[in-house]
Amino acid sequence: LHQRGERGAALAAAGVDADLTPPPQGARWYRSDPEAFLGRFALDHTRLEREVRGSAEAGAGHRFLLGSDSRTHLLLETSPSGGTGLRARLVDRTKAHGVPFLAEARWRRLPDLDLLRDGGITVENLHPLVRDALFPTLR
Repeated sequence: LHQRGERGAALAAAGVDADLTPPPQGARWYRSDPEAFLGRFALDHTRLEREVRGSAEAGAGHRFLLGSDSRTHLLLETSPSGGTGLRARLVDRTKAHGVPFLAEARWRRLPDLDLLRDGGITVENLHPLVRDALFPTLR
């Protein structure tokens, strides 16, 4: 869904409550495009909630930023009371102030999978450890 441009649907399919309404615009010349903004990220949608919860349980808080441009940030939030679900919304700089960024390794799809999907490499060209982990029957 994400690669087809259906970013909101991809988040919803992963159980993320996403509000992709652009944040209030300051300068008249700047316009945030939520779909284009999210399209820049190779999100592993199915890991988002688990990774945010893991960071929260480690004491890093319940709110994290994921990527940004000069004015727009994606804010990921879990319930401080430990309920289920993950909320994602676009916010401006003022609402993002002081919120830590979630490490890219915690939300990014494996680049090897993207290369395989797009035909950039074949299974035989993967590093042997990666190939064995992703395709154990090919040993």
